[in-house]
Amino acid sequence: VRDAKKGEIGILEDILEYPGNRVLQINHESGKEVLIPAIQQTIIKKIDLSAGIILIDVPEGLIDLYLSDNQTEEISDEDNPDFEFE
Repeated sequence: VRDAKKGEIGILEDILEYPGNRVLQINHESGKEVLIPAIQQTIIKKIDLSAGIILIDVPEGLIDLYLSDNQTEEISDEDNPDFEFE
């Protein structure tokens, strides 16, 4: 799978079926999983079966979200006593 801006993203491992659309499950060379909505003409620009290439053009920052080393922290009500969880 190749992105128009970032170049080679990784190998297509699977196409996941979700209500509303399919999602490309890509194995990046770092070993991380990248999930991209399989939206024809908006994100998927070209599929070249003979070359084995899917050309995509994803919104800025989407791929970086999956490749980032930043971990999200779990927030509890102790962190913000004025906020009420429902």
